[in-house]
Amino acid sequence: MGEPLLFGAVPDNVPGDHQYIVKLTIGSTGSAATWLGYGVDITRPSSTTLKLQFGKPYITLMDFGQGRFPVSAASQVAAIVTTDNMSVDGSITLTFVSGGSATAPASGDVFFFRFIMTSDQLNAAFQGSCT
Repeated sequence: MGEPLLFGAVPDNVPGDHQYIVKLTIGSTGSAATWLGYGVDITRPSSTTLKLQFGKPYITLMDFGQGRFPVSAASQVAAIVTTDNMSVDGSITLTFVSGGSATAPASGDVFFFRFIMTSDQLNAAFQGSCT
């Protein structure tokens, strides 16, 4: 039996997709967050927002997933996409919310983000709608 394929293509239904995985640790209020990840620059315009600048524009953001390791179990903050300029300049803005309101995450909170986007025109052919 041969070696396992460690970095092979993962089969999915999105032609030409590109995946970014980021581990981000929140700093104290007013300071920048720190992150691990290649191909994305992150700035913190305010205590409740992050702007992520990817290496190039993509046709569309296909998926956004997140996990969290909070400093305290009482910290119930999640990130939502509030601005999607992926097809314009390759950027998105995330806003941290709790109970429907913008809320700053605690210093030391760790977020795990996954973004999947595509540059393949073929994806536009498979768009549909539900009623």
